[in-house]
Amino acid sequence: MKSYISSRFAAIAALFASLVGAATAAPEPSSSSDRSPRGFVLRAGKVYPGDAPPIKDAAIVVREGRIVSVLPAGAPLPNDLPLVDRSHSVVTPGFVVAESRLSNAFEDRFPASFGTIVTIRSVDPLRRAIDGFSFVDRRDGILSGGVTTAYLAPGTRRLVNGRGAVVKLAGETAEQRTIREIADLYLSIGDSAEGLAAKFEAPLPPSAEVPLRPGEQQFARTRAGAIYGLRLAFSEAHQFARSWRAETDPARRPQFSPEQLALADLLQAKTPVRIRTNADVDVLAALDLLQEHGLRGALVGGYEADSHTSRIKSAEVSAIVELPVAGDAGLNDANARWDLPKNAARTSAALAAGGVRVALAPADDSVLPAFPLLLAHAIRGGWSAADALRSVTFDAARILGVEDRVGSIAPGRDADLVVLSGDPGEAWASVLETYSSGICVFNREEAERRRRDYLEETRPKQTADEAGGTVVVRAGLVVPVSGPPIANGSVAIQNGRIVSVGASVAVPRGARVIDAGPNAVITPGLIDARSYLGLGAERSAYAGNAALEHLAVPSDPDFRLVASGGVTTVLLHSPGYLPTGSPVAALKTGGHWTQAVVREACGVALPSLGPNPEAYKALLQRGKQYSERWDKYFADSDKEKAEAKKGADAKPADAAEPKKEDKKESEPEAAVTDPITGTWQGEITGGPLPQPQPFTLRLRLRGDVVSGTVEGRGPMGREPQEFDGGTFKDNTVTINVTRPELPFPLKIEAKLDKPDHMVGSVDARVLKLDFEATRTEKVAPTIAAKPKGKKRGVEMPPIDDNLEPFRRVFHGDAAIVVAAESKEDIQAAVSAIVDEFKLPLVISGGSQGTEIASMLAAKGVGVLSGPALPFSSSQVGVPVAVELATAGVPMALGTGSSTGARDMAGFAAFAISRGLGGDQILKALTLEAAKLFCVDQRVGSLAPGRDGDLVVWSGAPFSAAARVQLVVVGGIVAFDEAEAAR
Repeated sequence: MKSYISSRFAAIAALFASLVGAATAAPEPSSSSDRSPRGFVLRAGKVYPGDAPPIKDAAIVVREGRIVSVLPAGAPLPNDLPLVDRSHSVVTPGFVVAESRLSNAFEDRFPASFGTIVTIRSVDPLRRAIDGFSFVDRRDGILSGGVTTAYLAPGTRRLVNGRGAVVKLAGETAEQRTIREIADLYLSIGDSAEGLAAKFEAPLPPSAEVPLRPGEQQFARTRAGAIYGLRLAFSEAHQFARSWRAETDPARRPQFSPEQLALADLLQAKTPVRIRTNADVDVLAALDLLQEHGLRGALVGGYEADSHTSRIKSAEVSAIVELPVAGDAGLNDANARWDLPKNAARTSAALAAGGVRVALAPADDSVLPAFPLLLAHAIRGGWSAADALRSVTFDAARILGVEDRVGSIAPGRDADLVVLSGDPGEAWASVLETYSSGICVFNREEAERRRRDYLEETRPKQTADEAGGTVVVRAGLVVPVSGPPIANGSVAIQNGRIVSVGASVAVPRGARVIDAGPNAVITPGLIDARSYLGLGAERSAYAGNAALEHLAVPSDPDFRLVASGGVTTVLLHSPGYLPTGSPVAALKTGGHWTQAVVREACGVALPSLGPNPEAYKALLQRGKQYSERWDKYFADSDKEKAEAKKGADAKPADAAEPKKEDKKESEPEAAVTDPITGTWQGEITGGPLPQPQPFTLRLRLRGDVVSGTVEGRGPMGREPQEFDGGTFKDNTVTINVTRPELPFPLKIEAKLDKPDHMVGSVDARVLKLDFEATRTEKVAPTIAAKPKGKKRGVEMPPIDDNLEPFRRVFHGDAAIVVAAESKEDIQAAVSAIVDEFKLPLVISGGSQGTEIASMLAAKGVGVLSGPALPFSSSQVGVPVAVELATAGVPMALGTGSSTGARDMAGFAAFAISRGLGGDQILKALTLEAAKLFCVDQRVGSLAPGRDGDLVVWSGAPFSAAARVQLVVVGGIVAFDEAEAAR
């Protein structure tokens, strides 16, 4: 099979957004108010009080929804209370979310810049978050994450957003669930309050006599304006309150302003103030504002607050730091760069280490059902497990002023408890039960039973080249993925490929031996199955059908960043899916530059074309015909070359030598004296090329006409390409070369700057590359004579860029990727692509694929899931990925980001917390992804002949304490934790 045409240097590919969010949940469970009595004894293997060290084998006594006592091991238990035995589990206080948007906030759901006709006031102290919170809506998903108490933000886009509240997420009445109706005054400084549109108020009643007036400009349009606006609002509020209360004559009183009076009263009462701010300069402004008015409170956001730790501590100001956790809405590229100051986990750890009281909160409410994962993310950022737990229990409650009710396990506190399957901070430590005021509001076994019952009732039964160095890596456990784990195993890599895997492997001569230790674990390098790595900030400008591998090259420093997270291969997607198909390229994140491209087209991505198989069939039929035309061209070309060679071999040995005067052009000349004829060795550089590309020119000069051949790498092509009609004038060589891969000729133009040396450029129409060559031989090359007036060779078919990737697909080297969510769209794609054309298919998204999971599994159709892992529409709190994996559907996981794969371990931990097994995750990130995209002969497993890509973990992969210690790509160390620390 001929190699895929890949040397197109067009400008490329634009980005489509990531996968869709969670679907509607399955039918809600019945009320949980009678699941557990308000009085009981809960025995646990370990109890974390929240504000004290853990207690082993303790028992918690609960009466009337309150904690009465915590009994140590061996203490007698009350006889009048039922015993709930959780001896093999861990109990913590109910988690307290110190910042949430569970209260409806208009300006948070709609941008402030949608027009000037808005009624949003920049100062609105009358607004109450409690008024926007529904006490009727069920919060089962959040309770399944162990969250029992939440702060309600009244909004974030105003200067003065209103008054926050603290509520419980379960309870029988609104009164029982309200802990603090007014918790604080919420202000905003900086980015969140900038750009507020002009305030417009329509006349009431409207009439022709009262004209519409333009909107009133508000101070929060700039950072400086926001700070000045707050100071002015405070000053005017105080002045208004004094004037209003001092003046007894109604005629002389100022016009009543409820907003100003409410603000003055809140400030006068020293109500706690919460200020949303992130940037360094805004943190200083917030501290100044609090100091000027003698207020206490907290900073929320605070990504750059660690620069002022000492001042924050001395001012007795708390910090609520929001952590972007994998699964929010895709991995966040900026926060994946742990060396940047905006890394929230490190900022919060630095604040806590400096003595500031810190509460951790997720940056997005969507991860509240997986809230324990926040602890694992904090631990990876530098927190200890004990301090991270305290920050989301006792410290969060103290910041909210509700520590007398929640946040700790102590006598007198509400019996808000979380039963975990393991220690807090471990990704596999799932929530088994959640109690609120002594009532069990979530039980995982009961939820699983309801899920199984629902499935039985509603669903049908499911049926059945040149590479890197030489290295040997040893560890306590080797997980090849394609076979059983190997204790005390080793992986030997030579010339970039794995030569052996086992408990005892031969060490190649001169190999570097790396012994990672008995606790280390070796796995294959991870695969990010949806990446935009290396496409840069301008990726939205690229056309969707160009060759991505020429833009995203490993010389980009972001590749090393992603490699440090254990990702050795990225599947680069065109940011925009075209109806005609967009290529997916497989690239390495490290190793030797010649190994950078695993495959230029391992997939062709298509958007959903609707529930119409004919739309797919028409496109695939064109692709098939195009592939067949090129196959015929290569076959005919090979046949023609074989016949030509056969004819040359049959030439009589005693054939008469041509006369000197009839000397043919095909004969070589012994020596030349002109400045051009001979063999030239050179390199082309620049543009998207990761390294200089060598090439060879064999030139012959007759008069001022240049003919010859060119061969090399990159745009020159690997096989010799003949040309004629070049020129040599004014000491400059100009050559036009027509390559089969390109719809236009390459133009080489070079000037002789000194004897036997030329410099110039290669013009590939869409970009220009630098050119330099040196003449190494002065012997005329052999160039076959061309019969005049006769067409030479088999005619090459026209190139169609839109259909080029389909040649790989029809040769079985690439998959069709279809972005589809609905069951109908998925079935249409399967019908056309798998049933009729027998091609490999991957569904990107597939949120309704759970309804036809058995069919997908039977036909080997894979699913590419994004980091959000949306919930199934047919099950209670079960992600789509879990249901599909359970049914045997092969899975691949992609970040849908550029550098977000740096925290692939966080992505994996999030998936584990959602219900996927660690082995399933590892397989989805390695072998299954490789198989789905037809690159499993190169990557995805540890086996002889595969590329030497592996990751060394300090412990069990994806656990909270496990770090990526070493990453090897093609036998070359791409990341070494010890070296990075130096």
